[in-house]
Amino acid sequence: MAIAVTSRYQPLYMESLGFDKIPFPVTPNPERYYAPLRLLAHVDEILHFLEIRKGFLLVTGDVGIGKTTLVRKIIKELDHSKVSIALLFNTFLQGSALIESINQDLGIQSKKPGLIHQLEALNNFLLAEFSKGKNCIIIIDDAQNLSIESLELVRQLSNLETNEDKLIQILLVAQPEILTTLARPEIRQLRSRIALHCKLKPFSQQEVSDYIDRCLTVTGQPVGIQLTGAALRLITQYSGGYPRIINLLMDRCLYGLLAYKRRTISASLVREAAKDLSLLPQKKRNRVKITSVIALCGLLLGGYLLLPTLSTMLAKRVLITAIAEPAPASAPSQKWQRFLAAYGLDHYLQAFPLPNVDAINRLRHRLLQETDIKLALISTAAATTCAGLPVFEWRDGLKLVLYRSPISGSPLAFSTPSEDTRSVQHVLVAEGLLAATAADGIMGQWTQQALSAFQQRSGRVMTGQMDDGTAYDLSCASRPDDL
Repeated sequence: MAIAVTSRYQPLYMESLGFDKIPFPVTPNPERYYAPLRLLAHVDEILHFLEIRKGFLLVTGDVGIGKTTLVRKIIKELDHSKVSIALLFNTFLQGSALIESINQDLGIQSKKPGLIHQLEALNNFLLAEFSKGKNCIIIIDDAQNLSIESLELVRQLSNLETNEDKLIQILLVAQPEILTTLARPEIRQLRSRIALHCKLKPFSQQEVSDYIDRCLTVTGQPVGIQLTGAALRLITQYSGGYPRIINLLMDRCLYGLLAYKRRTISASLVREAAKDLSLLPQKKRNRVKITSVIALCGLLLGGYLLLPTLSTMLAKRVLITAIAEPAPASAPSQKWQRFLAAYGLDHYLQAFPLPNVDAINRLRHRLLQETDIKLALISTAAATTCAGLPVFEWRDGLKLVLYRSPISGSPLAFSTPSEDTRSVQHVLVAEGLLAATAADGIMGQWTQQALSAFQQRSGRVMTGQMDDGTAYDLSCASRPDDL
């Protein structure tokens, strides 16, 4: 089972700033795993429960909080001479296909098709491994996508046991939505078998500081790179303490240091990076404090806005909130009404009368589900889109645009074929920035350089990666007359 992926991608700032490794990678890296003591305690507890064959374990956490990184750390820490591991990512499989996928990852070959024969082959393998003193572990990532039937089938796997020991240990790793599924009466038998439930929480501000410091230290520790206190506070606010968003922000900030020839990450640079990523600060919860005034403090866990980015690498569900969000009024604003009407979307006004962050988030998902229209918040000086339709002046210098495009705007995974990469490459070829022979659907050095050149031409930060603004600009280049 291979889980490590080596990327050929090297950020443009690597050499100039003195890094010998990518400090804030897009993909999880167990070799550079950082965790505060509370998270290391979770790792130790999970490893212990797997070792003593407790059966079912559950890890829950929101999108981007580091669940997959935790899984890779656990796999790295296991003694592979004493365990056999199946790591399952495709959680939309059901029935015999689900068991077949598990068997394939364990190296089991069944001569006969069908669920009964797959289970028989798995049981024989587990008994053989047990006789050798080996423990078998199934890790199911994104387990919230499993259907009730698949969860019940997974539960039945835990029935494979000897008189004293479980033959198989099952670690479910999921978003919190799985708790709603597990609360259903028909799945209560599985719920009662969960021996350990670890809930992952975002980093505190101190933990964000420690995380950034470790990432910089283990990748070359460039001399002179510093963060101001205000910058650290803003990174914590914009990221919500979520490692994935910290990585995105810090990556942009390092590009900023390169562009401005600086060595100190300031609050203004963080704001610029956040605006470029269309990130909003989290909404602070009102906590009553008996002092001279009532203060706003704390952060609402799990909120960030990265639109229209939607992928397995960043998020399958985006939550957004904002600082001091005003209470919605009952009547739509005329400006908002005219904007939606210009796109023929005024029938959404009843559900979304005001463009607050919650409404924009929900509208974005409705549009993705019901239309081929994409919604993005970008920084642009234009008053209209490239199709001549209005741009909505939102807040904090951001503008809301609607457009159609086959390009999702999600960061492109390096060395992995995808239709999204192919769509981007076709536009870059048409723009004369990429050779036609390089349009192979795989993100690599040439595509990254061509994308950087396109961003420079469009007046955006040269990152060589996709974001809201770049996706919109590419859509204008390829389909200027369409929405």
